[in-house]
Amino acid sequence: MVMVEIYIPLLDKRYDFRLDEHTQILYLLEDISEIICQKEQCRMDGDWRNLLLCHTATRRKLPLASTLSECGIQIGDSLLLV
Repeated sequence: MVMVEIYIPLLDKRYDFRLDEHTQILYLLEDISEIICQKEQCRMDGDWRNLLLCHTATRRKLPLASTLSECGIQIGDSLLLV
């Protein structure tokens, strides 16, 4: 597990997440979107598969088929969800 901060510009909020660094990012996005919608008591319009996770420091998009580990994401990194 890796602890990361995820910033969501649409909500202008930051969230701390413990994520499995060996799970494909595609599946992490599903979990992340569900948790945020529950916390914010909102409904997500559109498909969560259209979301992108980006590494804030390098400004690169994380490939959906990769894992956080494969992308070099480490404890304390900041990610952007768009």
